[in-house]
Amino acid sequence: MNSPINPFESAVVRNPKECGGSVASLNKPVLDRITQRFLLLTAENVPKYLRRPAAQLVLSPSPGYGKSHLIGRLYHELGGMATIVHQTPFQSPALVWQAVLNHTVNELCSIDESQPATGRWKIETFANSVICRVTSEILRRGLLLFSHAAEVIAMLESGQVSLHPGTNHPLALTLREIFLTAILPLVGDEVFGIRASRTWSTAFFHLAGAGREDEAFRASVAWLRYEPFETEHAEAFGFQNRVPAAENLSQINQECWLRLLGLCRWSYAFRPFLFCFDQTEDYASRPELAMTLGTAIRRMTDELPGQLTLVTANQDIWQSRIWSFIDSAGQARFDLPPLELKGVRRIEAREFIRVKMHDAQVPDELSARFAEDPWLDELFPGNREIAAREFMRLCRARWDNQPPRPETPDSILQRHVAEFEATAKKLVYDPDAFRWLVSEILPADGTKAEPAGIAGLPPYAELVLPDPEGNRLVFAFFRELQHQQWRFLVAQSERAYDAAQLRKLVIFRTPEQAEIPRPGWAVSGPIIREGLRKHVHLIHLEVKEVALLYAAREFYLEARAGDLPHFDENEVRRFLRDRLSGLCDLTFGPVLPPRQGGFKAPAGEENELDQRTGEIVPPESPC
Repeated sequence: MNSPINPFESAVVRNPKECGGSVASLNKPVLDRITQRFLLLTAENVPKYLRRPAAQLVLSPSPGYGKSHLIGRLYHELGGMATIVHQTPFQSPALVWQAVLNHTVNELCSIDESQPATGRWKIETFANSVICRVTSEILRRGLLLFSHAAEVIAMLESGQVSLHPGTNHPLALTLREIFLTAILPLVGDEVFGIRASRTWSTAFFHLAGAGREDEAFRASVAWLRYEPFETEHAEAFGFQNRVPAAENLSQINQECWLRLLGLCRWSYAFRPFLFCFDQTEDYASRPELAMTLGTAIRRMTDELPGQLTLVTANQDIWQSRIWSFIDSAGQARFDLPPLELKGVRRIEAREFIRVKMHDAQVPDELSARFAEDPWLDELFPGNREIAAREFMRLCRARWDNQPPRPETPDSILQRHVAEFEATAKKLVYDPDAFRWLVSEILPADGTKAEPAGIAGLPPYAELVLPDPEGNRLVFAFFRELQHQQWRFLVAQSERAYDAAQLRKLVIFRTPEQAEIPRPGWAVSGPIIREGLRKHVHLIHLEVKEVALLYAAREFYLEARAGDLPHFDENEVRRFLRDRLSGLCDLTFGPVLPPRQGGFKAPAGEENELDQRTGEIVPPESPC
């Protein structure tokens, strides 16, 4: 066809929110069933035991039938009725709830699609609804005298009041002025059955009214993630300051679970959650990941209110390498039999082509000429179905009037790099990306990253990997710590080194994270700085380096999911190990002072990466 744009160029859905148009009839029974089950969560005439349904499993006969596209359709179908959390694979069984919580907070820290013109994040709208509900409950109980209380309660519960900065509604101004001093003290330790309600209300108040650039807002997001923040901020913003010098992984995981549980319980004031576990093929790589997935699904189904859990998978891998590792109690939490995706049929093919061409702004007459009956009849003899991705490939070849050229590993990696560069919020710290690096890329043949279950290691240690000389490298993955925690971490690392328990502790950092030690740490700073020159190696990545690493992981997950049939995952791993060789060398090398020693792309690629990275704006938020 005579057009510079091939409407069928992109066959893999990488971001479900950007899946484009859809054929209404394609897999409509699956979409309708999930939507129907989700709407039960808010149905007032349905018994409560039916509002906590089993997890929904959706199987694809093979890669390419539209699992991620289905999640994208749910974004469009449910719109402002759901908070849809796209769960990519977690890497640490010990911190599964931290991973789920981080994805949840990331989704809440994104534009609310139900009111995009306001530019507000979901967490701001969520928090505003909670504060209005808490205040109305205080008034309804008569704990606070308010003139025209009935009218005020009605306004609060109707969504008319916004605490967002700049709002001049009289009631909003009053709430911002008196909530912390007059209303918060009246909030009990348990409101609506939610423990620590006063602390939750404190966080929601700042999230609703402080503004995203305010330190109170940032501290409240950190609190939601179960991340420490500075003592002075805790005291100034009304949070209890009880941060231990160190916690083990099980403690952190449990506290993250409690945050997730709280968000689900408060969701009655906002929207139910739809948790979507995608790219599940990665759990087949290690039995402990598959077992943890089953345990997580069981607990979410049993204990999390206000949510539906969706799991998508390729049928062969799920049945042969994942399902058998999920115990019988976990298997019982799925709604069986699973829903099954279907391929494109002859009756849907023409509409499929029309939708793709409409998205690419191709004229309708061109679409009609492209979808000629003889060609479609040849593709769909009898009742044949074709996987959506395969049909896209056939359409792409017809459009170009030649067989599609397979992508090279370099072109796939660079495409992913460009996608991450285009969205600054995707380049913030992602612990699972670094866990993947340590587990899949750093180990040489014959070595393996193991859980850090050795006594005497520093706090937050997760993985242990031998270097080429057999010395033990220890890795920790966290976003931030308080100065007391950094000081304890440095001291424990030195003790572990002296006891020959480690060669060094490695901690990866991304550009938006604070400098360590921070300028205001007058007492702890020099002690921490000295430790960072000896046995604790902070590896600071630049923006382009983060984009390369995250793109490499996305490439690898696609290969493992079968989305790139021309590439074996071991072949992809070798390729990515070469492309990330600079980071590997830096990790195995000597401890360098903080902010020194960024890794470089392999020779011949650095200029290209620089050009493709361009000038990336700083991350939009601390989320």
